[in-house]
Amino acid sequence: SDLHGDFSVDVGRIPHLITADMGSLTLDMKDLAGIIGADSTIKPGGRVLPSEPFSLDKLRAANADVRFTGAKIITRNLPVKKMTAHILVKDGMLKLAPLNFEVAGGNLVTEITMDGRKSHIVTHADITAKGLHLDQLFPQSKMNNASTGTMGGRITLDANGDSVAQMLGTANGEAALIMDGGTVSELLLRLSNLDIANSFLVLLGGDKQVPIRCMVANFKAVDGDFQVQDMVLDTPKVNQIGRAHV
Repeated sequence: SDLHGDFSVDVGRIPHLITADMGSLTLDMKDLAGIIGADSTIKPGGRVLPSEPFSLDKLRAANADVRFTGAKIITRNLPVKKMTAHILVKDGMLKLAPLNFEVAGGNLVTEITMDGRKSHIVTHADITAKGLHLDQLFPQSKMNNASTGTMGGRITLDANGDSVAQMLGTANGEAALIMDGGTVSELLLRLSNLDIANSFLVLLGGDKQVPIRCMVANFKAVDGDFQVQDMVLDTPKVNQIGRAHV
């Protein structure tokens, strides 16, 4: 990563006050973990989510008012083009308002608050997704080989914990997802609807991509249990209504 801009530290205050207006032409997201002492690449054995804890000592060490713009973003999975952030830290309370990304042809608009004044971090997140293109969001997925649809939604979560894994494991909140257009595998649709006879015919005749008219889903998180309360998938071949747990 590279950095340029203005940076100052007021050592006459206790805790010190950091003020900055920074930019980057190329930003590797893993480099941001060091800001509050977390290694986002460390994961528990056999699991997906990072378990390395954020450093409460670093979160409480200084106050800050930092603005940042990243022109080119390097991540492992998401196709991110741009990032803008305003970071406020005061007496152990960190606020990212906003933390926004240009992702997959659309936008992620985010506000996050992390309260590090207690023994464990209390986090509130409000995230809105707009106009994410499925073919860019999941470029390696066979389900979306021919997809040109878009996805959007909103999620609001409250959580406790000092790592990403702990936060999601205690999360409470709600989310909504809507998808317009795109395609999905006909075979996958048939199998998910337990339509064995037509699934066999699809296997014999070859799988095809079926257009999606729309998909709408509502989620609720209770103590880390993400429940799909209502889901509707409307296609010319199959209409599905369901619930699930994640």
